[in-house]
Amino acid sequence: MPAKPLNPEQKADSERLRAAWEAFKATNPSATQEGLADQCGWKTQAAVNQYLLGKIPLNLPALLKFAAALGVTPPEISPTLSKALGDSAGHAPTMQGAPSKGIARLMKALEGLSDDEIVSVAKALEALRSPTVARASVMKFKVGAPVSDAKTKR
Repeated sequence: MPAKPLNPEQKADSERLRAAWEAFKATNPSATQEGLADQCGWKTQAAVNQYLLGKIPLNLPALLKFAAALGVTPPEISPTLSKALGDSAGHAPTMQGAPSKGIARLMKALEGLSDDEIVSVAKALEALRSPTVARASVMKFKVGAPVSDAKTKR
């Protein structure tokens, strides 16, 4: 059964992803789709190729992986998917080269989560960066619960 065609918004996401990839390759001439797949935690470059060609629509986990690997912000690739991330979406990832073991484990863990759960994780990570949020509140954070709902025991 052929894949469902991408809607205009998804096609635009694919075009922006392809532009980000081309810009990345321009500054990293030895970059390959296989290397990008490895950075994103995928076994082969087939998924990368399908996203770049607009054969499959981007989802939030893939968007976050591509943004980190290509050194762009998620809204630069998909403004629509990035809206779910709130304020944390505008921060440029700083990962250069292969991800650290911790980042690779986090990226692998994100694969099994729904978009809503990933948004909750992103908000919790953003809260960790904010001095106004008690770190204890974030440390008690549960996937699926808004950060503001996290309770701490005293």
